[in-house]
This record gives sequence, structure tokens and C-alpha cells, in this order.
Amino acid sequence: MKFNWKPHPKQKEFLESKERFFFIETPCRNNSNWIKKLFLESKSEDRMLTGYIRNLVAPKKFAFITCDTDGTDYFFHKDDFNGHWIDLETDYLLNERKGDKIRVQFEAGEPRKGPRAKNVSRLDFPNQSESEQEG
Repeated sequence: MKFNWKPHPKQKEFLESKERFFFIETPCRNNSNWIKKLFLESKSEDRMLTGYIRNLVAPKKFAFITCDTDGTDYFFHKDDFNGHWIDLETDYLLNERKGDKIRVQFEAGEPRKGPRAKNVSRLDFPNQSESEQEG
């Protein structure tokens, strides 16, 4: 099967012009800062914040974390938690009576109505996520 391709008049004009011999300027050609960003950018472990669960609303499946560094309260939903939510609810209720706090680590996510936490995991009781347990 033979394909008869004819260029559009604008394409033909471009192909015949001398402009096509100039290289396309990219950020890496005229600026070497991209190398620094690539290798010196902090890793995800460096961006992890720590704190404790201040308030857990079990029926609605969300909680608030108070950050250790600046005292900011971060919201997170059950879907942002890496572990078994039922274990977190149970331990929160038991520790609340004793006066202990559940320690967590998390990343600051994109705020919607306020500061939001994502990738939340426990420090005092590392456990598998529910999806890992099923598989």
C-alpha cells in the first residue's frame, strides 16, 4: 500500500525556509538550574511531618492532626490513612481515656478548605494498609 502524502502549504513553506535549522530552545539548553532541582530536591522522606491525632470523628471517618513543628491542625480522611481505620479508631478511644496521643507522620497535601494531610501513617504502631492485607 502506497501512501501519498502531500504537505500542507504552511508545512511546505516551513520545510523550505531556513528557520527549521534552528534548534528549539528548551529549559535545559539555556538554564542549568534543572540539574540542581533534579538532584538537590528533597526526597519524600525529608518532607514528612510528625504530629499526633488531636481529634478523630469515627462516624464521619475523618480526623485532625496537630503538627509538632508549628502546631498547625491538619485534616485527613480515611482514604488518606495508610493502615486499618478500625484499629486507629479503637486505639484512639483507648488512648484518649489514658491521656496518651497517637503519633503519626504525614505529608502536607493541597489545602481545600484548610491544611490537609496525606499519606498518613502511624509511628507507634506500623501496620499494613488494608489494600496490602487483602492482596
